[in-house]
Amino acid sequence: MEKGAGVITEGIESVPEGTVTTPRGFLAGAAKAGVRSDWDKLDVGLVYSEAPCVAAGVYTRNALKGASLLVSMEHLEKGSAQAIVVNAGCANCSVGERGIEDAIKMAQLTGTKFGIDPHEVVVASTGVIGTFLPMDRSSGMASTVMRAASTMIALMSRICGWKSRTSNKVMVFAV
Repeated sequence: MEKGAGVITEGIESVPEGTVTTPRGFLAGAAKAGVRSDWDKLDVGLVYSEAPCVAAGVYTRNALKGASLLVSMEHLEKGSAQAIVVNAGCANCSVGERGIEDAIKMAQLTGTKFGIDPHEVVVASTGVIGTFLPMDRSSGMASTVMRAASTMIALMSRICGWKSRTSNKVMVFAV
């Protein structure tokens, strides 16, 4: 923490057994996209809020920033977000203009599925530097983002009796 910076604890409640979906109106899900062909893991995750949230980011000072981070920095300029889509296995860094295009496409796919402005979607990528996201695979990112979103909405509706609820929300992203 920088000199002079304080920690705000007023109004913050700790929920020992809480998860990202503990606050009302948040949904989360994950799916396997095969971001890396040598993995058999869930590698795409989504967090969605029914209403736009106050949102902020804490960014690396490194001069080399990944494409997903650059897109997310732009999306967070207005101080709000409604979803985050994350992939593991590919950093989407040092891949040129295609990396920016892929990050924008991830935001667009997520926004389309949830009926929100793609600029309300934050994109995050972690993994191997210098490799492309598998956007062109039939079982790749596009279908997986849609499948993860559909699955989480269906499960929350059917199993948990989830119905539309709203509350004040805050999203903070450390990238």
